[in-house]
Amino acid sequence: MRSSFIVRVSAGFCATALVASIAAAGDLAPPPWRGEDNSFFGVWGFPDSGTPDQPEMSAFNPPFDGAISEMVTFTEEKEAPQWLETFGGRNGVWCLPLNSGLTFRISNYENENPVKRIRVQIKYFNPGTQPGFFGRPPLVTVDPRDSEGDMTGFQILTYMPVTEQIDDFGYFLGIFDFDIFPNPAFENITIFQPKHIPAYIDQVVIDTWCVPSPAGAAVSAAVGLLALRRRRS
Repeated sequence: MRSSFIVRVSAGFCATALVASIAAAGDLAPPPWRGEDNSFFGVWGFPDSGTPDQPEMSAFNPPFDGAISEMVTFTEEKEAPQWLETFGGRNGVWCLPLNSGLTFRISNYENENPVKRIRVQIKYFNPGTQPGFFGRPPLVTVDPRDSEGDMTGFQILTYMPVTEQIDDFGYFLGIFDFDIFPNPAFENITIFQPKHIPAYIDQVVIDTWCVPSPAGAAVSAAVGLLALRRRRS
């Protein structure tokens, strides 16, 4: 199967030793199951405004005809996400105006495993214009599909997101965990900004795993926070 990355504009304003070496800057909360059979790992750092044909870094990627990923951009309204060469001391940042987003399509290994586990790490900046809104994460949704593109027949367990500020400028790391029952043919993972102020996305790290049994899916989202604090200490 194939993994692909789609930047979608919907509307808007503006565990093993091997795995330890497979990481990138900002990959502060890798899941403990990274590197397991039937897993995927990809990093998007957005070094330029083009449409990359693959993540800057990936591993355990289920190939299809030699393709790793692809990226397509489109807009439904007049204001699209804007790529910024620098923002807040970081290079290659996507500005997401109101009601715009990035959608990543991740294809899966062909099996009938009962669970698909997903972790999404996002380095983002949200300036906030009201008390309590500074650092609020964008929305992240998962849209599973079968081989015919049908989204019925799936259940999604969404864990409470974990966020923590990671620098003095105000960038945060958001950790988003999901379980899909059963394993779909592919899923669309969308990062969406529903507020009137823009969000800024510096990096996205996606891990997925076709879990072989319900017992293997017993890792909670709290692991992400523990891993993050351990890295920061």
